[in-house]
Amino acid sequence: MERPVPSQQAAKTLAGSPAGRPSSTRIGLVLAIGVISTSFGAILVRMAACPPVAKAAWRCTLAAAIIGLSGGMKRSKEEAEFPGAVRLAFLAGAFLAFHFGTWIASLDNTSVALSSLLVATTPVWVALASPFITGDRATWRALAGVGLSLGGSAWIALAGEGGEGELYGAVLAVAGAIGAAGYVLIGRRVGERLPIQRYLFLCYGSAALFLIATALISGDALFGFDGRTYAALVGLALVPQLLGHSACNWALRWLPALLVSVVFLSEPIVASTLAWAFLKEAPERVVLLAAPLVLLGIVLAADTRQG
Repeated sequence: MERPVPSQQAAKTLAGSPAGRPSSTRIGLVLAIGVISTSFGAILVRMAACPPVAKAAWRCTLAAAIIGLSGGMKRSKEEAEFPGAVRLAFLAGAFLAFHFGTWIASLDNTSVALSSLLVATTPVWVALASPFITGDRATWRALAGVGLSLGGSAWIALAGEGGEGELYGAVLAVAGAIGAAGYVLIGRRVGERLPIQRYLFLCYGSAALFLIATALISGDALFGFDGRTYAALVGLALVPQLLGHSACNWALRWLPALLVSVVFLSEPIVASTLAWAFLKEAPERVVLLAAPLVLLGIVLAADTRQG
């Protein structure tokens, strides 16, 4: 399956510059910002004392509102040329809602270590589905990079809290990984066809609607929390969602979904560094030992040539 190539005008619009595709330096910088921002996610999730679905709903709702007020609500001319892009954006939102709902719930039902390990399988699902959805085919070298990065992340995760997690939480974490894979793959497919603000508004907004509906059906509270929880919810929307996920979606316009998902496997390393800086918790020795595996895997995964 050939990946659709946007028109020259669309490329200019998406890139935000006459040159079309951004420089590798700019793409790398945006990805770095994305990884650092999403690394705050688990800390803020733990700080928010409310139901898992409420955490996800507030996160997506506030982010969608901010993007909408900054221009995301305005219908783009590309929607007329690619009418299916809006439906795909809503589908990406459904996968995002599923990812957040299951992953956040898994943190309440099993250890952080086991949840992190199983959610880190996202690149595996991306690698398996990419040839059929985006047309991006990974080489054996890239797949080896996925394996190394997963191994490094697993080493960090299993050496963290340890202990056995409940089966229910493990199933939720795997479901979260599959949801994340669908989210990034669709983002890769439709990202070229809509301006970034419009796509993010439709994706985050639809995810928020799905999550709010889920909360109403399940009876989970969406309001009535303490000030610390509201502050954490706002932080979730501004940092890991508005900065982190938006950076990921922007990068998907220029890079294969597999590479982007593998880059975000470096998140445990960054999260450990942030914990050291903000919580005075020095990184464990295993983090220092496993980090080179993750970074080497990212380098290998950059090999996404066709064939």
